[in-house]
Amino acid sequence: MDNNNQISLNLRYSKINVLRYSQYDINSFDFTKEALIEYQSSFQIKIIQETSEIAILSTVKLVITETKELFAELKVENFFELKPFDIAVKLKDNKTEFEIPNDLLTHLTSLVVGTIRGILHEKLKGTLLQKEVFPLINTKELVNLPTTDK
Repeated sequence: MDNNNQISLNLRYSKINVLRYSQYDINSFDFTKEALIEYQSSFQIKIIQETSEIAILSTVKLVITETKELFAELKVENFFELKPFDIAVKLKDNKTEFEIPNDLLTHLTSLVVGTIRGILHEKLKGTLLQKEVFPLINTKELVNLPTTDK
């Protein structure tokens, strides 16, 4: 790997907001089936230049595979402070879009996914899904997400 393309950054979680957690009553279903839950997730990225932050808003829906009913929904906003910000996050020539290195986005998304897994683990205690094994997500596949400024 070429060391000339590497950037040294100070990165820290600045805030985690659980914006919503909802758990719904559902009709009966066979919870012994192997593919019990379908995980639907979405990610949005916000750039906040004023505070040198990148925010990743994520929504995860847990849908019962057999009945297609929504069991739970989690919406979390993760804020990361970056320094030096302007080296990592470049404003494109059109002045409305940003460019973020894929490796940085992959790393941030990995942190977000781990945070979501931990929150779901705690929230699902005492439910039928408390022993559910959450799927692994290849965060490299998620790095082409659209970015918007705040």
